[in-house]
Amino acid sequence: MTNNYIFDTLLNDYIFLIKSQFDIKVKLLINIGNDSFFKDFNNCDKIINTISNFFEQSDKTYLEIKLIEHEAYVQLDLFVENKENNIDKINQDMNVEYFEDYAHLRRIFDK
Repeated sequence: MTNNYIFDTLLNDYIFLIKSQFDIKVKLLINIGNDSFFKDFNNCDKIINTISNFFEQSDKTYLEIKLIEHEAYVQLDLFVENKENNIDKINQDMNVEYFEDYAHLRRIFDK
C-alpha cells in the first residue's frame, strides 16, 4: 500500500484482524512517502494504536482511515460509525467531532 514495509505490515494485519472479527467496511486513503518517520516502529505503533483505540469504541461496522504525510507532520483522520455517541473514553487531547451517525478523529503526529 505505502511501500513502507513496517507500516504496511502493521496496518494490513490490523485490518485483517478486524475484518475477520466483525462485518466491517474499511475505506483507506493513504498518501505517505518512504520517510524515516514511518521506518521507526514506535511511530507506526502509535498510529496503529490510535486507530485501534478509536475503532474499539465505535459500532464496529465502518472504519475510514485517511493518513496524509506533510513536510513537518503526519495527519491521521479517522471516521467510524457511532450511532450512540459512545466514544467518551478516548484521550481528551484528541479532537473528536460528531456528525450524523459518525465520529471523526483528527490526530497530528509531528515529525
